[in-house]
Amino acid sequence: MTIAFGTPVPRGVPGQTPLWTEVDVTFDNSYPAAGYPVTPANVGFVNDVRGCGPSVVFTAGGVVILMAWDEATSKIRFFYPVGGATAAPATPAQPLLTAGGTTVTGSAATGPFTPGGGKEVPTGADLSGIGTSGLVKMMFYGS
Repeated sequence: MTIAFGTPVPRGVPGQTPLWTEVDVTFDNSYPAAGYPVTPANVGFVNDVRGCGPSVVFTAGGVVILMAWDEATSKIRFFYPVGGATAAPATPAQPLLTAGGTTVTGSAATGPFTPGGGKEVPTGADLSGIGTSGLVKMMFYGS
């Protein structure tokens, strides 16, 4: 349950401590509980990591997932954008209708789907295919 970090490239004012670094990150096929830990040394900093991006949307095999920086635990966490009444799948997938007593036919039909807040991908999820060929170019902010 690890991720691979490329060589950090400092960005910011030349001659000063970088405010951000650009790092190529490769995620693995076994998402750890509550996210991937990141240390300042992993991404070219000495003191701390305050955030990272892109943080809005990734696609994994055409499926949209979200990434968030958890500053309290110094971890990168991934979420499905639409929560539902059932457990999150172990591999990124499109939302599905909840199985039940409603018969759904035709492409314009609607059925029992409970939208809600995003759900974190489960421990062990395979995120090795996100980004371009499994590689995500990220910016980290810190000192």
